[in-house]
Amino acid sequence: MRNLLGLFMAAFAFTGLSMPITADAQDVLYCRDGNLGTDAMDAALMDFTAMSPMATVTRNLDDTSLTACETALAGTTFDLVIVAVQNNGPYTTPNFDAHVMGGGRTIFTEWNQDAANAAMFGATYTTETNTTTLTVVAPFDAGLTANPITLMNPGWGTYTMTLAPTGGATSIARLGTGAGAVRSASGRTIINGMLFDTGGADLQRFFLNEIRALLGPDADGDGVDAPADCDDFDATVFPGAPDMVCDGVDNDCNGTADDGFMSTATTCGVGACEGTGMTTCMAGVEGDTCVAGAPAPDDATCDGVDDDCDGDVDEGVTGAVCALTEGVCAGASERCVDGALACEGYGEDYEEEESACDGLDNDCDGTTDEGCPCEDGATQACGRDVGACERGVQTCTGGTWGLCEGEIGPMGESCNGVDDDCDGTEDEPAELSPPDCPLQLGVCVGSRRRCGGASGFLACAGTESYGGDYQVSESLCDGLDNDCDGVTDEGCMCVDGTSQPCGSDVGACRSGTQTCAGGVYGACAGEVAPAVETCDGVD
Repeated sequence: MRNLLGLFMAAFAFTGLSMPITADAQDVLYCRDGNLGTDAMDAALMDFTAMSPMATVTRNLDDTSLTACETALAGTTFDLVIVAVQNNGPYTTPNFDAHVMGGGRTIFTEWNQDAANAAMFGATYTTETNTTTLTVVAPFDAGLTANPITLMNPGWGTYTMTLAPTGGATSIARLGTGAGAVRSASGRTIINGMLFDTGGADLQRFFLNEIRALLGPDADGDGVDAPADCDDFDATVFPGAPDMVCDGVDNDCNGTADDGFMSTATTCGVGACEGTGMTTCMAGVEGDTCVAGAPAPDDATCDGVDDDCDGDVDEGVTGAVCALTEGVCAGASERCVDGALACEGYGEDYEEEESACDGLDNDCDGTTDEGCPCEDGATQACGRDVGACERGVQTCTGGTWGLCEGEIGPMGESCNGVDDDCDGTEDEPAELSPPDCPLQLGVCVGSRRRCGGASGFLACAGTESYGGDYQVSESLCDGLDNDCDGVTDEGCMCVDGTSQPCGSDVGACRSGTQTCAGGVYGACAGEVAPAVETCDGVD
């Protein structure tokens, strides 16, 4: 079994790697053998995947013997492997050895203050007064051995590094007297000192720089690599980018911020106070040279100018009393219009010729609503309150009375006890159309049902319906069909009141007259009846 010491020593002795560092490497394996309270490296990986949506990150956290990391490396080739060693080794890691020996990109970080673990990273560990240091040993590329990495420092300074992925070793600057990092193995391996999470967001950005340094220098994906891209974490900043916005940023990386800003003409103030100027850009803050003039104390001059600069022109001007003083023109005075005084202040009710019937003298001639039969908005009662009729209300519109709203007008007369036609009389027979009575023969011809007021048409009965000659049973011999059955004077020998001659006009006899009474002819009145024959020469 080999421990990580042999692995790292061999890795740092590996030189001559020429594999290009491309921006399209996306597969990352993160191995951590201990639990961290706040993992700045994992946070940096989240930032990386946000910048590179196609990236995939495999995490083996709390992998106490790195066995899960070994398993992951057995069948997959990763573009970057990150190892954080917290516990005491040594570990047997043949697959990881093969990744490093094959020139795979690697970042080592987060080990404890322990000589054995430090040795696993190919470095010597010594103790000094109040300071623990990690000194780079011979396997690192030339020029790095004189730069110790100070461990256990309470804090660390501002980090700067060169991201250019050259073929040889690239130095990563120390963090002042704080913890630091070195880069070796022809730029493909980075070893970090004891960088604690007290670094906060700065430490997270520090690790993100390392990830992008190995996987590709175009961190913001704007198509321009660092260092040519002067801010590789802002996709709006790169050589040739527009630099016209005044924001204090050197967007086009030419060493001057906001040099593309275009000054434009501006105006300020209103009326007589209006001024002109130009936009400016100073230290990322846009300004304006325009200064408005001072306003006059009032605007009492009719000159078409807003002298007091309040947005209204000549609002303080009052002229002489206008010629028209009656009606709606009362109290009108000249107004300033387009820089000249004129009587145009008669108000919204003024009309040159009266047309509104509104109770006002609109044309200011002393007469109100000429030619108007009524005043707009006025109302009056209409219709009548007789019988079933009810009054309504008329409203004056445009000087004319409108329709009678709400009125109940007269209707055709009905047999209902109501004066439907509102003429003062209820149920006039001449205006009704009563139905026929059942009996329509003899004296009953043309008989109609009588109106009974609220009770409607009454049933036909007796002389009230059929007339005075009507009899339920015929008893009169009057030449009439009194019972309306189609037969006249049933059982009568004659018609009462009629007469007929009676007797004889032969000889001494003279005829008389019989009169019908009770259907029977009476005695022969006026008759000279036959007598006993005597010898007198008379029959």
